[in-house]
Amino acid sequence: SLPAPHSRPLNEDAEPDDSTGLTAIVAPIRQEDVLWALLVLTGRPPTHPFTEEDRALTETAIGRIGQAIQNAHLYQLSQQHANRLEVLNRVNAAAVSSLELDVVLEQILTLTCEAVDTEAGLIWIADPQAEKLTVVLALPDTIRLIQGYQVPLNEGIAGRMLREGRSVYENAIYENENDASSSENLGRCLEAIPDLEVHSVCCVPLKQRKKVIGVIQLLNKRHGQFTEADRKLVESVSSIAAAAMENARLYAQMRANANELALLYETGLTLTATLDLQKLLHAALSQTYHLLRADRIAILQADSYTNGLRFAYVLVEGEPTPLNDCTPDEKSVVGWVARQRQSVLISDLHQMPQFPPEVHTPLEADARTVIAVPLITREQVTGVLEVISTEPDTYGPEELRFLQSMASIVAIALENAGLYDELKILLREWETAQAQLIHAEKISALGRLIASIAHEINNPLQAIQTYLTLAQEELDSMGKGESEEKGETRDWAQITRYLGTVGQEIERISAIVRRMRDFYRPAREGWQTTDIHTILESVLELTRKQLQHSHVTVKRHWADTLPSIPANPDHLKQVFLNLVLNAMEAMPDGGVLAISTDVDHLQLNSRQGVEEVVRIEFSDTGQGIPADVLSRLFEPFFTTKESGTGLGLSVSYNIIQSHHGQINVESHVGLGTTFAIYLPTHPHPDQYDYGEPPK
Repeated sequence: SLPAPHSRPLNEDAEPDDSTGLTAIVAPIRQEDVLWALLVLTGRPPTHPFTEEDRALTETAIGRIGQAIQNAHLYQLSQQHANRLEVLNRVNAAAVSSLELDVVLEQILTLTCEAVDTEAGLIWIADPQAEKLTVVLALPDTIRLIQGYQVPLNEGIAGRMLREGRSVYENAIYENENDASSSENLGRCLEAIPDLEVHSVCCVPLKQRKKVIGVIQLLNKRHGQFTEADRKLVESVSSIAAAAMENARLYAQMRANANELALLYETGLTLTATLDLQKLLHAALSQTYHLLRADRIAILQADSYTNGLRFAYVLVEGEPTPLNDCTPDEKSVVGWVARQRQSVLISDLHQMPQFPPEVHTPLEADARTVIAVPLITREQVTGVLEVISTEPDTYGPEELRFLQSMASIVAIALENAGLYDELKILLREWETAQAQLIHAEKISALGRLIASIAHEINNPLQAIQTYLTLAQEELDSMGKGESEEKGETRDWAQITRYLGTVGQEIERISAIVRRMRDFYRPAREGWQTTDIHTILESVLELTRKQLQHSHVTVKRHWADTLPSIPANPDHLKQVFLNLVLNAMEAMPDGGVLAISTDVDHLQLNSRQGVEEVVRIEFSDTGQGIPADVLSRLFEPFFTTKESGTGLGLSVSYNIIQSHHGQINVESHVGLGTTFAIYLPTHPHPDQYDYGEPPK
């Protein structure tokens, strides 16, 4: 309650009867024992002082006034809270409106400056490795020129925020030049801001996972001074900004990783599309060159002859440049990488005394930034991938990591290309050996034919000799003149008949020799459209006399419409001849050899479905083959003959396999043997081993 009305004159020096003296009521306005204000009522002279009734009325009034003041204060707080929530809502909307970091930060800083009503705002980002703070954003546009400005981490209020991790605001910071805090006010960056006299500042740290990564700094509050409410608002904004920066960073990293993976995938496709070494090297370097925007890039391969490195492929400003005669020093950057089996990132080669200029390669003559990564396959260093820029600090850990991923792909591709080259060499050697083997088997087959062929040739030679002798006797018995004098007539028709028979026998010998020559000649390279019946007839004609002498009867069962197939006719002739000769040897007392052709459908291999094939069967009525011999029939050098090489059926098997066909055998002892050959009528293009098929 109020004390009794105070009637003492306000002017203590005045006399009681002074007409100018006044009395007053002074009443405190409290809320919850907190003094908010004083209500002072004055104007009554001492002759008419305030009464008890006035005091009671005043007491009633101050209660309502206090409640009104409290309501106004609460309303003001609610308005401030609503405004703060609105600002935070707009800041949050801005933070999620984009994943581009520059856009997000500018929107957030603009809204914050408007909400706190400041002239300018800065966002600093810390680089612990470089031990510097960098201005990444400065508003308004009049101070954007300081973006990129750097100061040491231990300078200015921003530096203090990083060290202490707490917010601060200062007003009239230049009032006391001797204040210890003045030396670290804003750092040296404010010297670069034109036409901006700083009188107040508010700094709030940016934190991610309790780690300070930067600072939001507001300069010069326009109306009034920075308050605790301002600090709390900026702290709330900084939390949103830090989260937005983390999201933007993760998005940028994810996008970079996606682009990197896409490029690695495309590079992998490009490198696996060819096994030609030069094309592969060009593709690998071109992809890397355009991504990193390098000045020079090279792949060096290990040289087994010199135990060093040699330049395999070089791009200088995007153009291939030969450096075949250059051998890098083992103490050079690439030599060190190959020796240590470690990647290296050099920000400035001029600052690396361990790599003096005398050991630099021609590519490193004016190099500054260098990345070199070893190419490792099967735990062996097979080369080095080197990227060079003529500017310092061009590349960082991200580029190094990407190049290491690229090096893995390139190393595997180079290994595959090398294996492919080795395979081509082995294939050529195998083809040569196969051709020599087939040729040797031809000689062996001719050896088996030679006795019968010699007998076959000997018969016409004897006839020729006989008829030439008779003709010579007829001519020598008397000349034409003597015959006319004696009245004798010479039978010139008889002589003509003798000579005609001689010519026929000579032609017979020529045909035998031609058949032998055609069989003996080297196989023609490549495939051609082949008629199976023509080859079979050629083989039977070649062995006709031998079949007669062996008392073997041949029965032909030709299909009426047998399609021609892509094949090597010389190789098939070798197979058919070998099977005919084997059938003759299986029937020493004579017998029947049935040869049939037909069209069938079956699956020749797992990669193809059922397809159309030509079937050729050789069935004899010979002795048959025992089961233990049958299982090894196609093994090289396996034979049951005293004079055999054991290569005939092995070579035949390989020839049919090269045509992507099948050769099967079925035999019963005492009943005979059947060989069945299946050849595709339309082989798949990637199945050709002996040249290209006909168009």
